[in-house]
Order: sequence, then C-alpha cells, then structure tokens
Amino acid sequence: MLKKLYKLSTNIDEQIEILNNSIMNNWQGIFPLKQEKPPPNKRDKGGFEDFNEIWEEAKQTDEQTGNSTSNSSFSW
Repeated sequence: MLKKLYKLSTNIDEQIEILNNSIMNNWQGIFPLKQEKPPPNKRDKGGFEDFNEIWEEAKQTDEQTGNSTSNSSFSW
C-alpha cells in the first residue's frame, strides 16, 4: 500500500489527503486525487455585466492618465 501511495504522490500533504479520502469513503484501496476544474471565467459568457466591468476598468485607467470619460454618452 505504501509503494502505491508513493507512486501516486511524493508530496506528504497529498498523500495524507489520499489516505483521508479512502478512509472517509470506506474504500478498500487508495486512488489519485481528482483534479479540481477551475471555475469558468465570467468573461467567457460575454454579457452586459462583462461590458460594464470592462468599461469601469477603462474609465479608471482614463482617470488615472488624465483622460475623461465622464462626458461620454455611454457612462452609467
């Protein structure tokens, strides 16, 4: 069992997590940890909220560089 555990990971924290998963799930063996999928990027959807966020970032950048976007017809 220890040889298999070492093949799965050489990181002691991961080894402990592997063993804890097996114990908590009443498994009769040890298995690699599942890789977490990163949450989807909000900008992948491309909606109004994304545009508003990008606009606000650009507005802050303009204000820091001395440009003014406050007279724009798109300001909210």
